[in-house]
Amino acid sequence: MINVLPPVPTGTNMYGDPAHNLEVVPMLLGPIVFIGVLLPALAVLVRRLHDVNFSGWFALRGLIPVVGANRLRGADAG
Repeated sequence: MINVLPPVPTGTNMYGDPAHNLEVVPMLLGPIVFIGVLLPALAVLVRRLHDVNFSGWFALRGLIPVVGANRLRGADAG
């Protein structure tokens, strides 16, 4: 399993010794791997939607809960 969220930088490794910036590597590689996996997955999703005669824009339906939650959170702040 790939850890999508980078670890919280604490300045020490798992043994409590100074990490000497070891947390930078996962913080840089994590998003690169995430995008490297996300883009082909979206391409396959759009291709499968086209196979069943749907528009590729239907892939954006998965964002509806995220957008709705952000709008509700913004409404609560005001």
